[in-house]
Parts: sequence; structure tokens; C-alpha cells
Amino acid sequence: MLNTDSTWLIATRYREKGGNDASVLLGAGLSLWVVWVGSTIAGYVLGNLIASPERYGLDLILPIFFVAMLVPLWRGPRRAIPWAAAGAVALAMHYFVPGYWYVFAGALAGSIAGGFVDE
Repeated sequence: MLNTDSTWLIATRYREKGGNDASVLLGAGLSLWVVWVGSTIAGYVLGNLIASPERYGLDLILPIFFVAMLVPLWRGPRRAIPWAAAGAVALAMHYFVPGYWYVFAGALAGSIAGGFVDE
């Protein structure tokens, strides 16, 4: 649970600014874990009170946070090829294959595409 999309982005941004302390990843992971558990409990208890969370935009909180963290990592269209490959493969897999295989397939496609992008 310590290494998630959000903690990876926080650690990546910290490293790009010259940081070299692994405790940033650990601290972000532990903080996220505490917030995640607390939010899960609150969501379980209070979730039935909101009949339609998409009406209030509550279903967009995580995607908005992720995009806000990705924007500073933009390094031009060539460096975005792995992002596009991951997204395209994940969307195709989500459409054609049942289950959550799209997560794995998108990550794998993005990793492979990233391996071919020159520095």
C-alpha cells in the first residue's frame, strides 16, 4: 500500500527537484494509508447517505488529483508516448476484456513504450 500512483508521483516530483531521500516515499505512503483507512471507514458509514455521488463530482476526486500531480511532469510530446500507449491499451482492454486486466495491460504497455523513448 505504500507505493501507489499518488505516492509514486509525490516521490518522482521530489526527486526531480533534486531530492534524494527515500523517506519521502515512505512518509507519503504512510500518510496516504492513514487517510485511506479513515476515508474508507467514513465512506462505509456515510456512503449510503449520498445516493448519487457523481451528481456532486465526488467520483472525480482521485482522477483530478492524479492529473494535477502529472501536469508538472510534462516534458513534451515525445516523453508522453508511454502515457498515450498506457492509456490506449488500458482503454482497449477495459472495453474488450472483463475484469481489471486493463490496469496491468496499461502499465505493461506504458513501461514497454517508455523503454523505447530516448532520453
